[in-house]
Amino acid sequence: MTGTERTHVVLGDVIDSRGEPDREGLRERIEDALAAANDAHAEAIGARFAPIKGADEFGGTLEDPAAAYGVVRAIQERLHPTVARYVVVAGAVDVNPGATDVTAMDGPAFHRADEALSELNAEDGHFFLDTADDRVNGPVTAAGDLALAIREEWTERQTEIARAYRRRGTQTAVAEAFGVSTQAVSKTLAAASYDRVRRNEALIDRALGAEPED
Repeated sequence: MTGTERTHVVLGDVIDSRGEPDREGLRERIEDALAAANDAHAEAIGARFAPIKGADEFGGTLEDPAAAYGVVRAIQERLHPTVARYVVVAGAVDVNPGATDVTAMDGPAFHRADEALSELNAEDGHFFLDTADDRVNGPVTAAGDLALAIREEWTERQTEIARAYRRRGTQTAVAEAFGVSTQAVSKTLAAASYDRVRRNEALIDRALGAEPED
């Protein structure tokens, strides 16, 4: 397809991937995480998320930017304990703009996303948003960076409990599912600073026009 279209490019880059001894296992975890995000946010995705540079970097495009952080969260939850940096950039795609294969696309939005990912790496950051709305970019970048930095420190157990709590809605339901006390669930969430993470993620969802998840 010829022409130019505006879209939202999302790129991710695994942190410290060179120190990963099991490169094949890393590739499989990334592919599993991307498949989960593609399935969960299929209606918002233009080009499905896929590896684009070896086993380290991946990307996709979004037709609906409201899903941007939801996609990031879906990927990161499945990747954990491996962590990655993420950038979301709005801009033009002038090479195969209608493609569903992200590796076949190119344009100013991809170039800017690559630059942003390099800048994020230099700053040891976790998240960056660049859209046409400067009133949203700063607050969402700050909130996303903080939320992902906290998530990076979660144990596997904290990640499982937090994910279950977000999906099931009550600590009682989580306790029953894991066969533990409600008090144990509460302590796990508190140790993970879960309320702080969710406040920041709710801010992001509202700013992007998405319905905040409980």
